[in-house]
Amino acid sequence: PVAPAATIGTASLSVPHTSNTRASTSSLPADHDSLQVSPALPSPSRNSVFTSPHSRLWSGDASAPPLASFSAISEGSDRRDSIAASRALVQLVRDATNVPFDQCRLAVQTVLDFFQAHCSTHTLADIAHAVSMATPPASSDRTRLEAIMQELTNIKNDAQQRSWSIYDDSDVIESLLNELLVLAEQADPLIVADAIETWHSPGQQGAFELPETVVLYFQMESRLRLRIAVLNVLLAFVALNPRLLPVLQETVLVAELARDLVSTAAAPATAPKLLLSLRMLHELLGCARPLPAFHHSAFTSDVINALFNLTELEDPQYDQVAEMAVRCVPRLSETLGHSNNAVLDTLTTRHCPNFSAKLMLLFNRLEDFAVLLPFLEAVYRDPARGERFLYTTDLRVLVEVLMRELVDRPTADPLRLACLKTIAAVLSGSDYQSTDTADLLRTLTGVASESSAATDPALPPLASSLLAKHFKK
Repeated sequence: PVAPAATIGTASLSVPHTSNTRASTSSLPADHDSLQVSPALPSPSRNSVFTSPHSRLWSGDASAPPLASFSAISEGSDRRDSIAASRALVQLVRDATNVPFDQCRLAVQTVLDFFQAHCSTHTLADIAHAVSMATPPASSDRTRLEAIMQELTNIKNDAQQRSWSIYDDSDVIESLLNELLVLAEQADPLIVADAIETWHSPGQQGAFELPETVVLYFQMESRLRLRIAVLNVLLAFVALNPRLLPVLQETVLVAELARDLVSTAAAPATAPKLLLSLRMLHELLGCARPLPAFHHSAFTSDVINALFNLTELEDPQYDQVAEMAVRCVPRLSETLGHSNNAVLDTLTTRHCPNFSAKLMLLFNRLEDFAVLLPFLEAVYRDPARGERFLYTTDLRVLVEVLMRELVDRPTADPLRLACLKTIAAVLSGSDYQSTDTADLLRTLTGVASESSAATDPALPPLASSLLAKHFKK
């Protein structure tokens, strides 16, 4: 199912963080109190929507033949013509109805399945199999995308943007960005993903010119509505083409997002932009490619404190903002590394009870588990942080989850060693030993007795050393 757009007003922030399909269209009205923010957009795994055995929703077939005439269906030509005709059919339905591409494909697939059930010819079988394959770049959506891209580029380069405002062009820019978002959410995802990467203005070369232009709008524009529109578009682009993330890491977007956290006060009108800024930062920090080191200086103590301030928001209307800020903290800490880590330094001098409690909710649900383990280990590596990071009840929950995962995970799972290292840090950096440790003693004894041939060879000796150090009779 397609996740509905979530309205963010003064009463709630009900934006989901994950989705398995592209979100529905999200438009931005003029008033700030009813701004709409697109739900979080994941990487384009394109999980199948169809039940037909012929469906292949995300093909990415780079060797696709050129678009052929629809007459190929009736001419009974070879398989390549049938594939091309099926592509043309889906695009014809979209052009005629302006219905989102996925729904057009579903409609065509349903009709073809019906005909195949009653007339199982070779041609119909080929067409039904090919409906969900990649469409060629020639389409009305591609044409409109290129027109919007060129217009945004022209506006970016005019005197209005490069010097001072002569007239209010916010409506024009916002309209273009919103139309770009509609196409990103409703058009053929392969067409949009290709346009994001390959389009360039006359006289320019290189990939990803369009998203880099959109980033410059975020840097140039301080108008709230435009910044929200820009972030929605960038998040949609990242979902359609994950190769864009390393490119964005090299731009001014990282520094602008960091600056935005400090300059934006939490308020009903600014909550949508804060949420989108945090989502964008979370994507950039979570990229498989580490954030370039030259960006580390952007995360000053003021930025880190502003981030923690967001995690401590207690008003229910900021719940989504606070949770997304909590998710960003461990990723930022991992990015900054062990030396001169402003996140860990802040936790040494500042007590953040709401942050700690929200972090434990994520940990107990095993969300971002692989990221939270090294972060918690780093927190408890210093007793000055660890002794006041969690209340006693939450500390017990932390160790219980670690013990459960240590026992339940397959013996070859590398996260078992991370769990045990976190237990070691907790024992050294907190007063956990003042609680009932019988269960932990049994768990460590079991790990210490494991055969090194069947598990990570580092596990048994580490468990034995913890028993000798913390559980002496």
